Amino acid sequence: MEQLAPEAFILNFTNPAGIVTEAVSRYSTAKIIGLCNVPINMQHMIVGMLGAQESEVKLRFAGLNHMVWVHKVLQGREDVTGKVIDMLCDGRRCR
Repeated sequence: MEQLAPEAFILNFTNPAGIVTEAVSRYSTAKIIGLCNVPINMQHMIVGMLGAQESEVKLRFAGLNHMVWVHKVLQGREDVTGKVIDMLCDGRRCR
């Protein structure tokens, strides 16, 4: 990359993304962006829990890569964050 396409970006989708991205960034001149699929997997899990369609559910995320959290779950226009938390807690005290 450094020699053949020095202006190009590497899109890193490895696991662990953070360590590999940091190593390339620190020890080469290549441009790199690290990606993570944790938010996508969370979206699929919550959609399944709600028995909804992907297009119906929107998650509001904060964080980066593996260190993300959902601070709001919308099903249509309804805020179902509390419902999802209750489903995840499965009767245990979580809030």
